[in-house]
Amino acid sequence: MLAGSDDAAGLAEIIRVRHPRAVTEVIGLPFGAAVRSVRETELSLPESAPGALDAVSVVSRGVQYVLSAPAGGIVLDVSTVHLRYWGEFARQAHQIAETVRAETLRI
Repeated sequence: MLAGSDDAAGLAEIIRVRHPRAVTEVIGLPFGAAVRSVRETELSLPESAPGALDAVSVVSRGVQYVLSAPAGGIVLDVSTVHLRYWGEFARQAHQIAETVRAETLRI
């Protein structure tokens, strides 16, 4: 059994309830069990033109890694509106999540 998998399963269920459209799963990282959640959000941003009153809707895609630690936890959240490059953002977020080590945390 992966270290922290019971805690991660509980966190995953909370995230699924709060974000039912997200793709949420428990994954193994060197740190132990973690929750990875991928979701899209529609954002309403003001137009960039001077004096513009209208807003522009854009879609943001993000991945969130939630790692439970004895004294708290760690959340790594990476989001972008550049969906064309989403694969690269997601890959780099995963690489960062894999570098977290409990022995180096100062929580």
